Amino acid sequence: MNTVKYACFSILSLFAIFSLPLKAQEWVGDTISIRFNYPDSLKMPVNVIQVDDVRSRDSHFLSVYEQKKALFFPVDQIVQTPRSLSRVLEREFSTQQDSVPGFKAEIHRFYITKTTSIFSDRLKLYATVRASGITDTSHWGTLYYELPFDFKKKEMPVEKAYNRILQKWGEDFTGDLLEIDAGIDSLPFHHMYHFRREHEPVYRNFYTGIDLFAGLNFWGVDSELWF
Repeated sequence: MNTVKYACFSILSLFAIFSLPLKAQEWVGDTISIRFNYPDSLKMPVNVIQVDDVRSRDSHFLSVYEQKKALFFPVDQIVQTPRSLSRVLEREFSTQQDSVPGFKAEIHRFYITKTTSIFSDRLKLYATVRASGITDTSHWGTLYYELPFDFKKKEMPVEKAYNRILQKWGEDFTGDLLEIDAGIDSLPFHHMYHFRREHEPVYRNFYTGIDLFAGLNFWGVDSELWF
């Protein structure tokens, strides 16, 4: 009798072990949908008429991080917008006001990382956005963002933390667009990177540039290293 019980227990154990990968598949790829909800009180008078998302990933994607389910199983937590990011930005950064500067934007990079420490969690938003004016196409260049946001899980749900960092980026982005429209060559340091007028987007942390110039009786080389 004991032998039969032991055999049944062994079979059930083997079934449970081999079924874990199948069960784990149900726990992979949970999704959180984040609505931008940029408050009207923070909105500035800009009108982003057209946004093109040229990223090589899903147009809804914002972030992905790993968390544990049942204290053991690793799960990819995917964070995304309910509609494509380009449509969300067109909706949030538009206005019906007259005489408001209009812009086009290309999203070359836009994602958020999430890290966890003992005392708090940190989000960090990375974005590379090529922007240009509608009426004056000479006002164009690339904006670079590297924006951190620290929060505590017990005090703020992760969904709200993602919404807050998007709001912080929105404040910087609208302010930067107004600076571009004003024709200012360099922007205040809202963020770690800055605006590069008439430069195409680049993707590394170390950049080089070189220019040649010459006249009737002179010539020169101007080089640049940019971190």
